[in-house]
Amino acid sequence: MDDFKAAFSSTVTAIFKPVLSKFFDPVHNMLNAISPAPWGTIAALCLFFGGMIFVFSLKKEYVNLDAPGKGPLYDLRIWTIISMMPHVIMYLYFARWS
Repeated sequence: MDDFKAAFSSTVTAIFKPVLSKFFDPVHNMLNAISPAPWGTIAALCLFFGGMIFVFSLKKEYVNLDAPGKGPLYDLRIWTIISMMPHVIMYLYFARWS
């Protein structure tokens, strides 16, 4: 399985690196010159958590106008948080400070 992954990775690199490096190398070099402080990750997490808090500031009746039921299964505010948690987990997993 590792041989397949290595072969796939080298194939993708051989195909896409010549094209994409023209666009991404200057950006990569510029970002490497900046301090490695994780401000981008912190800002993204604040936006995610801010969105979750904002959703709960809305009235339940407004968010669930056409919901077929009144239980927590039909509350879109809860589903918003559930759908945003994988993004938050990935940001925390790949955080520069970890």
